[in-house]
Amino acid sequence: MTNMIADEAVAKSNVLSVFDFDGTLTHHDSFIPFLRFAFGKRYFAGRLVRMALPTLHCVRRKLTRDELKEVLIKTFLTGVDEHWLRQQAEAFCEKYWDKLMRPAGVLAVAAEVNSGAEVTICSALPRRCPALINI
Repeated sequence: MTNMIADEAVAKSNVLSVFDFDGTLTHHDSFIPFLRFAFGKRYFAGRLVRMALPTLHCVRRKLTRDELKEVLIKTFLTGVDEHWLRQQAEAFCEKYWDKLMRPAGVLAVAAEVNSGAEVTICSALPRRCPALINI
């Protein structure tokens, strides 16, 4: 009887389910492949050259991984039109969704949505980066 009451209380409560995106819902990191897709191989390679020195600093532990990711985001996304970025993201998903996503992860999200939970998908972005794309 106590379990039934507890189950009912949980069912009536607001539930927030949080899923990490890269590596949990996806088979691997999606950010670098997305950048290559969105900007094209030539532009991507040119911008990646700018990452050589910051990467070296990270290897030497003068930059953290978060700081390196922040440099990567600034290198590629500073000044980028949000509408264009969204279009690229939609095109990327349309082309790579089946290869990118873990079926079990997609089913887990769907189960939480169907249960009535509020579902949030998060990603590890450095603190200052959302302002770059006006989020």
